[in-house]
Amino acid sequence: MQRYVLIFILLISVAACGGDVNIPHSDERPSILLYCNFSDPQCEEMQDIIDNANAVDPEAFTFVYTNLNAMFGRRQYEYLELEEHPSFVIFDANGNEVSRVEGVFDRETVDAELAKVLP
Repeated sequence: MQRYVLIFILLISVAACGGDVNIPHSDERPSILLYCNFSDPQCEEMQDIIDNANAVDPEAFTFVYTNLNAMFGRRQYEYLELEEHPSFVIFDANGNEVSRVEGVFDRETVDAELAKVLP
């Protein structure tokens, strides 16, 4: 439920910010942002992989899923200079980018990247 509330808040805050590019991440814990075209079945599979990552307690991370078909999603994707999708970017609790993976990925890759920011 928290995940969906965060996504809703994200949608409202990005829509209200006008020309600014707002990269959503938590100020309290690490965040993983998935950039994907949700009409692509391959992206659904990537979302499932992140949802079921073994390396992290879901309460220890903020998960944000961003649709590249939406204007704000495309702007974030371009701002971060991502070149492939699906892609995910991990930020630490201080908002610093720690890792990014572009293109198709597997569960082991997600687990390894998430482990980089876990205590």
